[in-house]
Amino acid sequence: MTSTKKQLTGYICAILSAVIYGCMPIMAKYVYAEGVNALTLAFLRNALALPSLALFALAQQKTLACPRKRLLPLALPALFGGVLTPVLLFGSYTFIASGIATTFHFVYPCLVLLIGIVFLRKKFSGITLGSVILCFAGIALFFDPSQALDPVGTTLALGSAVAFAVYVVLLSRFQNEQFSGFLFCFYFALWSSVILFFICICKIFAV
Repeated sequence: MTSTKKQLTGYICAILSAVIYGCMPIMAKYVYAEGVNALTLAFLRNALALPSLALFALAQQKTLACPRKRLLPLALPALFGGVLTPVLLFGSYTFIASGIATTFHFVYPCLVLLIGIVFLRKKFSGITLGSVILCFAGIALFFDPSQALDPVGTTLALGSAVAFAVYVVLLSRFQNEQFSGFLFCFYFALWSSVILFFICICKIFAV
């Protein structure tokens, strides 16, 4: 595949992922109507993807083997990206409109920048600063002053943004040269499923 075709494929995949992500709040509402909670939905979101991801990984890399020294470090990105982010975001849908919650969630690029500046001592350019300002301006356009915001829902949505920002930073520092894309996604979903499974079990026994 030529570089131009790879770039075009990347753009198409990015657009499709954005469309699917945008449909997530609608689907979550339908699932909630059936009595499913945020924890269960996040677990199913990861667990049900495992068979497909395994097949794609086998087709791409011919194996599901993973070096042990790479497997354990993947648990931390999975905790923030596959567990905390969806649980907090899905949980916020119960308290505030899903569109508003998802809008709050998308402050995460700004948070990634702040984490990089404060904790990783990274410098930013004028273009980056302009992008942050435009990001906040875009979010402000979605805000309706006449609509009351539940503090719990707002906190959960913003918490999902923080969790996802930490995930992005962790992922950028993760040594994944021995992973294909699908193999990485498979173990990411596997770790997320395992963590969520035990959280769900603990919640059942705690009731």
